[in-house]
Amino acid sequence: MDAINSKYLYTPASDPNTIKYADKNSNSSLNFEDFLNIMVSQLQNQDFTNPVDDSQYMVQMAQLSMVQQMQGISQDTNRSYAASLLGKVATVSKQLTTGGNAVETGYIDSITFSKDEVQLMINDRLYKLTDIVQIFDPDYTEAGPLPEKETEQE
Repeated sequence: MDAINSKYLYTPASDPNTIKYADKNSNSSLNFEDFLNIMVSQLQNQDFTNPVDDSQYMVQMAQLSMVQQMQGISQDTNRSYAASLLGKVATVSKQLTTGGNAVETGYIDSITFSKDEVQLMINDRLYKLTDIVQIFDPDYTEAGPLPEKETEQE
């Protein structure tokens, strides 16, 4: 019973007569093809004396499609926002393993798009978009030296 609680049970589309387990902690997510496989399995195994309302499946498919489109829009928005930061000066803060914070300020020299993650190159180091705590345009602020590259605050 513990093995079932720690794993997800599913039936692969390639062989509907076998049962496989997937790790709950894996980074997989339900995509549209998985949804269709589940829907087909439910239709094949439904109680014919009390059939499922087909309109519910259509509503669920529309909702899943809408969520996928919203995720795509969110990714595009993050990428556009990151691209607009190129050449600006940013302050980033990153938690250290010692418990303190590393704070660094510098020009955003380049932007890297890796899968779903956006990374910014500041002072020859990559930072996540979520590490940014302050952004300013050097053209509209007083000229002056940038703060030290890295300090540890506790």
